[in-house]
This record gives sequence, structure tokens and C-alpha cells, in this order.
Amino acid sequence: MLNINPNINIFDKSFNLKNTIKYVLSIQLRLNGFSFSILNSESNNFIALKSVNYNNPLKFNSHEYFNKLNDSFSENEILNKSFKRINIIIRNYKSTLIPFPLFEVYDKNNYAFFNNDIQEDDLVVYDKLTNLEAYNVYTIPVGLKSKLIELFPESRVRHFSTPLIEGLLIKYKNQNINKAFLNVEKDHFDLVIFNNYKLIFFNSFEYKTDKDFIYFLLFTFEQLKINPENFDLVLLGNILKGSKEYNIILKYVRNVSFIKRNDYYKYSYLFEPLPQHFFYNLLNSDLCE
Repeated sequence: MLNINPNINIFDKSFNLKNTIKYVLSIQLRLNGFSFSILNSESNNFIALKSVNYNNPLKFNSHEYFNKLNDSFSENEILNKSFKRINIIIRNYKSTLIPFPLFEVYDKNNYAFFNNDIQEDDLVVYDKLTNLEAYNVYTIPVGLKSKLIELFPESRVRHFSTPLIEGLLIKYKNQNINKAFLNVEKDHFDLVIFNNYKLIFFNSFEYKTDKDFIYFLLFTFEQLKINPENFDLVLLGNILKGSKEYNIILKYVRNVSFIKRNDYYKYSYLFEPLPQHFFYNLLNSDLCE
């Protein structure tokens, strides 16, 4: 795969370290690093974006990961400032969507255990997806939750799939969308499929080869009776033309495109060299309630 440059470091000249109380900070935590963006809430303009990759993936509940967080945040003076709002999205694979009418708070642990392998130190929490009319039930290690409260006591913590799904529903609101969205990151991807604006499928897949990659995609299409010859597939995340994943998709799927940035926001001119489908989830994380 052609990977995103691990040293992306975009800061518009309008950024002012003394004005962070007017800015919205959004952070995405991954096992192999983190990214953050800064939105000027007054101008509705993204003025900063930074991505940091670790050499090796770590475990969210490990002391090594906590030490990495402490070191990384200490090295980035910006992250120690006060912001108007702080969003944190966490990438893990332990989540379950429950429609509003079926959700009961006291059953949240049962929802989580039904679909996922829950560890002893996992805390079961949930996000509200207003546009989907569902709750996203997921787990977060107790140690990580405590660390985030310590570092960002006023932050809003969400599962990564919450802004992904809600952001797409907001972008395509009042449109009769029949599309599949493929959010690609290193060694895994997320597949979101809508039929007549209704979510009919969401899942995340880990893969090692391009053959694994296309197998999971086509198998899902087959199970849902979707014909890849006449169904639109929209790409976002860490994928580029010329990558093995992109080339193998073109062999089997006719209508393939890349998503455009959400026009609800404005973006510094420094974002122009960056492909518009990169960091799509991070840049829409403030749209959720």
C-alpha cells in the first residue's frame, strides 16, 4: 500500500497559540499512532493537521502505550492548551449498533458481549448516532479511559465508526444514496453500505494481502446480493491510485471514486496538496452530537 506520509504537519499562518480557546481540537487514537486536526470555530476553517506514527503497533491498555501518549503530547505544546471543544475518536473493533427502539442502558454489557470478545479491563460505553437513530455500543480499556480523563478532562470520546457513519449520513442528507464506502487504513478497512439512505451494513476487516482485501469486499457484496458491476464504491482513508488495493478493486468493481471533503467546512490552502479523501473521518468528528 502507498502509505500516508507519517510526518504530515500542516499549520496555517493564521494559527495562534494564544487563541486555542476559539479552536476545536479533534484527535484520532490508533494502536500505531495518532492524528489531530484543529478547526477555527469562528471561521469554520481547518487550520492545522498533524499525523504521528509509531514504529510498532501497541496495545491501548499497555504502559508502553500510555508512556507514548505522555511523550507525544508533551512534545506537542499545542495539545496542552485549552480548547473550545476536544473530540477524541478511538479505533478498535469492539462495537455494536443498536437501533433506538431496542436500546436499554442496563443491557449495554449484554450488547457488547454478544458480538465481541470482552476483556476483564474493558469498560462498556456508548455513543448516540442521531442521524442513524441508533446507539453505538463499544468498549474502551479502563486504563485508557482514565488516561484520557487525566489528559483531556473535558473531552468527548467516541468510537471511530460514530463520526464515520454520521458524517456520511450528514454529507448525503436528502439524497437517495445507494453506495458502498470503503475506509482504508494500514492492514484493515471499514465497509459502510447504504441502500435508499438506510444503513444496511457496517463492519471492519483486517487483511494481510490484496487478495484478502478483495475477498472480504466481494464476499460482503455477494451476501447482500450487490452486483459490483452497477453499485457505486466510494473510497476514503489511506488508499491511492496505483496501490495494490486500488488496482485489484478496479478488476472487479466498475464504478469507483474517491470521496470529496465535506463542503460544510473550509480548509486552509495548505490542505490542497493532500488528497481530499485522506483523514476524512478525523475532519468530520465534530459533526456528531
